[in-house]
Amino acid sequence: LADIAHKLKTPLTIVKINNDMAKISMKSKEYGEAEEAVNKSIQAVMRLARMSTNLVTLGKIDFGLSKLEKHQFDLSALISSSVSDFKPLLGLRKMESKIERGIQFYGDSSRIQEMFYNLLDNAVKFTDEEKGVIKVTMKQGNSETIILTISDNGIGIDDAVLPNLFSRYYQVESRSGSAGIGL
Repeated sequence: LADIAHKLKTPLTIVKINNDMAKISMKSKEYGEAEEAVNKSIQAVMRLARMSTNLVTLGKIDFGLSKLEKHQFDLSALISSSVSDFKPLLGLRKMESKIERGIQFYGDSSRIQEMFYNLLDNAVKFTDEEKGVIKVTMKQGNSETIILTISDNGIGIDDAVLPNLFSRYYQVESRSGSAGIGL
């Protein structure tokens, strides 16, 4: 809990600092700097919102209160929209996407979107701020297969830790910056 509380505090500190910077920049009529500070603040708020949603979801799962709400939906539209949602968080990183249109899926669209956000968030965290490239591709395989790939040119994952990636509370050393609740 202390680790999670710390992870929630960090984006709040970023919001406060950037709001203070924006206020100072506005007074001195440095509108470009003010806009940049506000954008950084918005990014931190979006990350905080995702973290909060993930914690609520995790609590519901732990208490058996989470139920899947399955329905037919346009997965292509959901993934495309989610990629767009992440653009403000990229900084100087580049994101390339090639998403086949019209792919339908039967499942819980909210859970799929949460999973996708989590994977994109990790890609952003572990790619270089200036040289990072994140690629998202999705295509229909056969009638029962959809191939969704998220790749980046970040630090990568050691083969030795791959079996543990989806274990709750597992962290890849301390470099991850993770709250340790697992993928």
